[in-house]
Amino acid sequence: MSVRLSKSKYVAGMQCHKLPWWKVHEPFAVELQPNKVLQDRFDQGAQVGRHPSGGFLVDVPHNPSPSSATRGLSGCIAGDCRRRRFGLSYRLKERQMLRTSFLGVLVTSTLLCSALLHAQATPASIQRTEIQQAVRAYIDAHNRSDAATIADMYSREPGVTSVGDGQIMRGWDRIREAFDQLVGTEGKFKISIGSIDVVPLGGNNALALTTYTITLGTGAQETQQRGAMTLVFQKVQGEWKIVHDHTSTQAQTASTAVSSSAPAQPSQPSQVQPVPAKTSGTRIAIADGQVVIVKAQSFVHYDFQLPSATCTISGRITGVSGGNKDFEAFIMDDDNFVNFSAGVSGARVNWQSGRVVVAPIDVSIAGPGVYHLVVSNIWSIATDKTVQAQAFAQCGR
Repeated sequence: MSVRLSKSKYVAGMQCHKLPWWKVHEPFAVELQPNKVLQDRFDQGAQVGRHPSGGFLVDVPHNPSPSSATRGLSGCIAGDCRRRRFGLSYRLKERQMLRTSFLGVLVTSTLLCSALLHAQATPASIQRTEIQQAVRAYIDAHNRSDAATIADMYSREPGVTSVGDGQIMRGWDRIREAFDQLVGTEGKFKISIGSIDVVPLGGNNALALTTYTITLGTGAQETQQRGAMTLVFQKVQGEWKIVHDHTSTQAQTASTAVSSSAPAQPSQPSQVQPVPAKTSGTRIAIADGQVVIVKAQSFVHYDFQLPSATCTISGRITGVSGGNKDFEAFIMDDDNFVNFSAGVSGARVNWQSGRVVVAPIDVSIAGPGVYHLVVSNIWSIATDKTVQAQAFAQCGR
């Protein structure tokens, strides 16, 4: 089927690229029907072709020659002149009416195009955009350590929950209490997120998924912790509120080197356990099993000295409370401990637990030298951990 491209279709296409297709394939679509105001203008334009009562349309040839104009006036009787003047006046009015109608068509086409484009923004796409904006606002509030804003983004309904690496918090008050620990930590960390996937769960509920990276320190002392986040939103009185969140941190694998982020001074420095005078079958105490608090972004360490013998370090470290109770423990010699304490990356270790809740210790180290059993919480932004450590060294001849 051949389609003629008229001037009106061309103008419509300039205003909205979908209009020409509609006018050809669905000319009677409801969206293309003019409203009452536009129809009235069309009706006025239709009257242009009708003869006005009491007059005639007369074409007056144009000739700029003064002699021709004089001859035309001298040969014109009174009635003819009136008809010519009327015809000229009517043509001017006709042009004005056509111009007004044309402008009306342009305005209507523009409004119709805008309506069509707005119709393309489906409720699902609008919901997706709103949820993505809410997630970004949530992360921005964390980076500002704005506990009040974060808590306000959660629903006040009794069923609201927050899950993080094995710990479940229930109720808005408990969640607010946890986020209050962020106060005063602005600038100590930065959270960045990946792409945000949104899964609609009806008109008033949606699920958001994204990955995140927490960066502690800067430059050579920078460390990163990666994880994933799930947020369930519910629309309450026109605002999206979080009714459930779940964050999981990527487990760190044990290695022979430790990356440090210039941790603060240790929470409880310990004295070096001296080497007993008798080294044959000697047992050296390292940690006595007392409960200690490991501050956020800090560590505790137990110092001990080994004799010139092969010693077996045995014991157990248990997370008691705080967040999900996780910690990281390692044993290193004195030089590497100095580097670790100064925030130098790549400190070598003799043993490392990885990020755990319970860590049994069983490692052999050849003395002599000063060593350190370190329990670290440096990756935690604001949550203190309570741990119980018990360890000793059994040295042979």
